[in-house]
Amino acid sequence: MVIKGNKSSLDSLPILILYPINSCNCRCRMCGAWEQGTTTSMHLKDVISIANEAKKLKLQQVVFSGGEPLLHPDIDLMCQVFHQIGVKVTLLTNGLLLPKFAERLVTACHEIIVSLDGPREIHNTIRNVPNVYERLEKGILSLRQQSDDCTIFGRCTVQQCNISYLRATVDAAHNLSLDKISFLAVTDEPETFYHNSMKAEPEKLLPEFNDLPQLEKELDLLSLQYSDEFELGFIMESPQKLNRRLLQYFSAMHGINDFPTVKCNAPFVSAVVESNGDLRPCFFHRPLGNIFRDGGLTTVLNSKSAIKWRSLFNVKEHRKCSRCVCSLNLLTNNPVSPKNENSH
Repeated sequence: MVIKGNKSSLDSLPILILYPINSCNCRCRMCGAWEQGTTTSMHLKDVISIANEAKKLKLQQVVFSGGEPLLHPDIDLMCQVFHQIGVKVTLLTNGLLLPKFAERLVTACHEIIVSLDGPREIHNTIRNVPNVYERLEKGILSLRQQSDDCTIFGRCTVQQCNISYLRATVDAAHNLSLDKISFLAVTDEPETFYHNSMKAEPEKLLPEFNDLPQLEKELDLLSLQYSDEFELGFIMESPQKLNRRLLQYFSAMHGINDFPTVKCNAPFVSAVVESNGDLRPCFFHRPLGNIFRDGGLTTVLNSKSAIKWRSLFNVKEHRKCSRCVCSLNLLTNNPVSPKNENSH
């Protein structure tokens, strides 16, 4: 990052999040990707162009998200594009199509993060697709059969219907042979995760005020009964961090206390590019331009409007940031690693 006067221009971009496609084959309660009326997707040639620009910006990690990225027929080739230029490749997926791509993904991805929102019955309820847990299980097995070295993490979105199943989710992560499990709170922000297209109101997903004692009890039991999992890093957050990220956050949503303090420099070290080319400084902020229409990745990152937006940006004062369920506080000039990366 380069600061010039009151302007913020970027000469590097450590992390890039790409949405190769905006549709999804799950029908999750907390996301409206599956309700998109029109499917948009990137072309492989566009991703190659993005990779060439990103290499000049000293890209360290690319994260493929969406939508469900495995719905894109060229996703393995897209991963290979970045792998071949020495960039760490991370894939976020619901896991349903892993058997189809397993052989190619293990050579193209450094890590795969699968959605796991509870034990079998709870996960199937939240994902709202028949036998989705069983299909996830089959997908992970396919990856393991291809390579014992494949790193596979689980990520759980904590919401009203799974707040009593955090310990059971850790057990499920073990049963699925995952390497680690992470937890973050569901968000009700209307412009994120396709909430604007959802038929159900996102706030229905939040734990009610009367649910908070149960969440607190579950977190206490998780800390006591799974201390080894925290110590070994199988549960990626500390008990203290989970209390901030979950209990304090949901309590603040009910006006009981303040939201957890957010330390984040995402707009200065990362960018999100959606399937239609819109570039956002992070998941939760409006697009700063469109890389397909406005001259490419570097041009949009350092356009007058983007520089002005970053020069005025203050994480402590922005409402969306104060209510953020995930943050990225990457130490500049350090390699991307789990200790730097919080939960994009």
